[in-house]
Amino acid sequence: MEGIEKITGRILSDAKAEADSILAAGKEETDRLSAEYRRRADEIREKARASAQIECDAMLSRVESSSGNVRRNMILEEKNRLLDAAFAEASSALPAAEGYSGFLCSLAVRAVTDNAAREAAAGEEDEDFVPAEDYELLLAEADMKYASEIEAAVASASARAGKRVVVTPDGSIKNGFVLRCGSVSTDCTVAALISEYRPELEAGAAALLFEDRK
Repeated sequence: MEGIEKITGRILSDAKAEADSILAAGKEETDRLSAEYRRRADEIREKARASAQIECDAMLSRVESSSGNVRRNMILEEKNRLLDAAFAEASSALPAAEGYSGFLCSLAVRAVTDNAAREAAAGEEDEDFVPAEDYELLLAEADMKYASEIEAAVASASARAGKRVVVTPDGSIKNGFVLRCGSVSTDCTVAALISEYRPELEAGAAALLFEDRK
């Protein structure tokens, strides 16, 4: 019996030693895996934090850029509104300015002369061209007080062209006139003139209004 007990003790001792070895190896592997997982978790968190920071920075940049664009657009819209108001005021101020009647007379003479030259050139190019018998000057009702001055101013030019200029009041025109020569009309209204010359005058107007410097 004593021999059996010794053998049994030896087996149990060896089994315990092996179990302890296995447990020690298992704990070592567990510790290694735990450390590895912690390292990976830290990397994932760091990457997520860095990614979140990058996205946050990008978002802030987009917001700042958007805010800047909104601000620039608001400033541009306000400048355009003020320029529109300035040119609208110029349209209203021109008819009240000194020398306005002379300005209308000069415009009328130029319009009659240019259209007479246009018709003469067309007649030379096309023998079938039929010029207008008379020119009709549609004058704004507000400017009808200058009708006699305009008629006197264009008399010489119309006589040379063999035309008669008939002045007719037109309630649809605020200020200025439209010269109708057959199917061709020349717009000499104040609104049309302001619109035509605005591109040339806008930079100077902006400089005066906003102290812009190019």
